[in-house]
Amino acid sequence: MEEYKRTGQRENLYLEAAAGVIAEYLNINVFEEGNSPFLGKKQINNEGNIWYGFPLRIILIGETLFLLRNCKGFSEICRRLQTRDFRPTYYEMIAAKAFFRGGFDIDVRPEIGLRGSDFDFIATRKRLTVNVEVTALEEKNFYEKTAINALNEKRKQLPKDNPAVIFCAIPPQWENIGKNLNEWTATVANDFFLSGNRRINKLIFLLERHVEHTDEHGKGGGFMILLAPYDHPNPYFPCNLDHVFEIRGSADLMQLVLENADDSDIKPRVLKESRFGEFYEWVDSFHDE
Repeated sequence: MEEYKRTGQRENLYLEAAAGVIAEYLNINVFEEGNSPFLGKKQINNEGNIWYGFPLRIILIGETLFLLRNCKGFSEICRRLQTRDFRPTYYEMIAAKAFFRGGFDIDVRPEIGLRGSDFDFIATRKRLTVNVEVTALEEKNFYEKTAINALNEKRKQLPKDNPAVIFCAIPPQWENIGKNLNEWTATVANDFFLSGNRRINKLIFLLERHVEHTDEHGKGGGFMILLAPYDHPNPYFPCNLDHVFEIRGSADLMQLVLENADDSDIKPRVLKESRFGEFYEWVDSFHDE
């Protein structure tokens, strides 16, 4: 609240609210030193400015925890974030939120040490039950077979009793290797499906796209979560998952902000359009303008 009162900027209000949600459920003060490096609290210049993605990532994590707080197994989500490498669990949350916003109930269960049973979560909507596994490719140099190897390993975690979906998070830096990732992901999906993996209905590549620009403080920018879904042509359990994994104009909105960085009217309007959902409604209900 103090930073919001000082600056009057709405983003600071959402940041402080998200930090409060994280503190409540994870017992983590995101502004302290010593937290997971993945949160992004790192200096980018000698003036002590923090990476532009830090507040955005905190808001995204806090918003997601808030949305999933009543899901079955929410305590397991919190346990994973508290005890595991933060990055892969972050992507598990993003995947769960995609299903949640598609009208699914989320059920996250602790591992029992049995292959075929220890997948990340179950998503249920009416009579449809979907088993979901998430893999985050390590942030290493690009290697052609990395994704296929990871996907073939992850599919073994999924049982054969229901439709199944795998999310595969791609390291952001792979966008800078000069490779067309749209073509590459399509090829990987085709090869994966043709290798006989009929238990997987949909393969979804997930990318946290970073977009930078230079402002008066040095490097600024933002990021957006992009999803690229591919459908198996002949899965064991056909089902309709269309429109579940759409993202509401985030890429276009972010590009509009960055292309008009000097226009003081653009950013507040675009951010208002992109900030939707229960978390933002909750925060706004206490601070209506």
